[in-house]
Amino acid sequence: MSSVISQSIRTIHAMPTAEPVTFGSLKLIFTDLFDYRWNDSGSGGNYDGAFYKPRAPLDGFRSLGSLGVSGYDDPNNKYWALCVAATDEDPSAVRAPTGYQWIWDDSGSGANDDGACWRPIPPDGYVALGDVFVTSHGEPSVEDVWCVRADLVGDGIVDEWVWDDAGTGSDDDFSAWNISPMNMFVSETQMLIAPNTFIGCQGHERASTAVYVLKVNAPTVYAGVPPVPSLPNRSRPEPFSNEDWDRKVTLPFTAIVDDQHDLAWKVAHSQFYVLERWINFELVGFYDNGTEKDNEMDVVVETGVSQQQTDTFTHEVGISISYESGIKAGPVSTKVSGTLSYKFGYQSATQVGSFRNQSIKTVLTTPAEHCAAMWAQRNAFKLRRSDGSLVANPLMMEDNVPDFYVRQFPAPTISKPLRVKGR
Repeated sequence: MSSVISQSIRTIHAMPTAEPVTFGSLKLIFTDLFDYRWNDSGSGGNYDGAFYKPRAPLDGFRSLGSLGVSGYDDPNNKYWALCVAATDEDPSAVRAPTGYQWIWDDSGSGANDDGACWRPIPPDGYVALGDVFVTSHGEPSVEDVWCVRADLVGDGIVDEWVWDDAGTGSDDDFSAWNISPMNMFVSETQMLIAPNTFIGCQGHERASTAVYVLKVNAPTVYAGVPPVPSLPNRSRPEPFSNEDWDRKVTLPFTAIVDDQHDLAWKVAHSQFYVLERWINFELVGFYDNGTEKDNEMDVVVETGVSQQQTDTFTHEVGISISYESGIKAGPVSTKVSGTLSYKFGYQSATQVGSFRNQSIKTVLTTPAEHCAAMWAQRNAFKLRRSDGSLVANPLMMEDNVPDFYVRQFPAPTISKPLRVKGR
């Protein structure tokens, strides 16, 4: 058996300084501080396992279940748990359990401490998202966890094995399994976030009990697409216009890859990241027609994003942006699942034409005695930490499906740019 950690409640680290973020009806905040509840030390079991209560960093917040880990290592600053509270606008989003259902206790095991696993019994219309361990055989306090209103949860899956009591000699068989979101989740507005809880099973086989995770609306700020550049005279415009952001979507750090910082730093300094789309326009065609006849000029533009580009971006930040998947959060995370295509104004979540890597042809028509300029929209996806720093290089792409934008000088009476189809 591994060495046993101190079983006293720890106060060696300060509480996180991060602020909660509102996701729809819920306020979310993470903790990496835990209080000991039970481990199987002294039981002679085949495996080492331990269970802890997440320490909520702010009043009014509670975890959604206990943390279960394999081994006896101190979990503080090494593991995370999500804590939630209801918003002032929707105070009924969470409720305390009405009681608990016994799942297992260590009677007969010979473990140094008594411990038991209990399942919260939610009020009508609410759902429990994880089981609770206590340092005794008694029932936990109803103030231990929150249950969440049923419209704010989605389907989870019984995921990795955490621990089982094989070899302990306990009177009843038991195993614990982590809960993760379902893999294929598509929604116009919502995403699934697992709070890092577990489900207990009265046996050693994978639990068949239905499990749940949070289903929330990622906060989104819209600024609008910037205007197409003007053509005030016959001079050739600059190759690129200035960048402006048009929307920002907030995501939990558990959806992100950021290898430059460890978990403790993220919980203390960047619990949430922001995926931004920046837009500018590239000049792809210009012609000054001093003749008395209209002129047509072929324009070819490479559009979309290559497989190599999206693979690199996904590897560096954990967000997938591709023609096959659209914009997807959590492709390398087991704790977050969600499609963000709709959040960024793309109508299809799974077949996003703008992301297809292809050559698009069009024609720039310049009337007699006019000049004309054609622009293609360029998008840059940037992922930022809470302090504004970039996680990786932006993902750049031409976004010219279905239109290019044309201005003429002298300008026609209609001030809006002409929209020209690609082919």
